[in-house]
Amino acid sequence: MSNPILIAEYGVEGGGETIFGRKQDGAWLFWTEGSSGGILDDELDDPVREWKTDERAELASLVPDWFHFAHPIALHPEFADQLTALWRQSCLNAEFAPRDREHNWLIAVERWSQAQRRPRQT
Repeated sequence: MSNPILIAEYGVEGGGETIFGRKQDGAWLFWTEGSSGGILDDELDDPVREWKTDERAELASLVPDWFHFAHPIALHPEFADQLTALWRQSCLNAEFAPRDREHNWLIAVERWSQAQRRPRQT
């Protein structure tokens, strides 16, 4: 069993989610961890929610309904094309979607790639 790696991290207003993955017997397994809430006025009921999904073999099965609103923070280059395609599909399926945000995905991929090329500080 391999150590988990960060596949994607993305946020939306009031929360966010991280997709992790690991290889087991040569196949990838993915799961998400996330949180939301706790940002509204004290008079409103907006508790902080946290979640972790079970492991799944299909990355696409973890994409939330609100994925078209997601702002990428980090995308692993190996999965960037697949996640970008899933984001585009989410935009097409949504009644309203911020279609001008595609460049955010590309910027996140470039930032991650640059960070991977930098020598580690000890």
